[in-house]
Amino acid sequence: KGGGFMKQGTMRLLAVCLLAVVLLAGCTQNSDPRQSVSSLLGADLTGGEIVQEKDTHSGFHGDGSYYLELSFEQETADALAQTLSSAEGCQSCPLSETAKTLLGYLSEELPAVPECENGYWKLIDRFQGDEQEQSTPLLDRASINMSLAVYNADTARLYYVELDT
Repeated sequence: KGGGFMKQGTMRLLAVCLLAVVLLAGCTQNSDPRQSVSSLLGADLTGGEIVQEKDTHSGFHGDGSYYLELSFEQETADALAQTLSSAEGCQSCPLSETAKTLLGYLSEELPAVPECENGYWKLIDRFQGDEQEQSTPLLDRASINMSLAVYNADTARLYYVELDT
């Protein structure tokens, strides 16, 4: 008679332990934002020093914004500029009107990204919707999921922002 109770208790303990492992596994995300942004840009940003970071992604369904500012030593900055000059999707400054508009919108809740005349930028549209919505210009959509990186070669600083609505 007592064996069934012990099995039941052991099974409960095993279930609780398994649940704890699953929940903790979800918390072991990459904690260094330089690595995740590096993979998005196709450039190594791990040599940059984090100057400022702000994340407001606590909204419904992950809505919010994110800001990261990195500074680089001159040698690292020169190598980064060389990489970004030929990276897929990167463009020379100044920014497009769309990028400027997005930064203006984000400046209400995030630190401002300074004007950039000498450097590179990349806008990544992370929207995942139907083809008709994807063909709609970014600023005309009901929902925007984008990342924008701006590297200012004059100040050796990289600014990265995300917007998820």
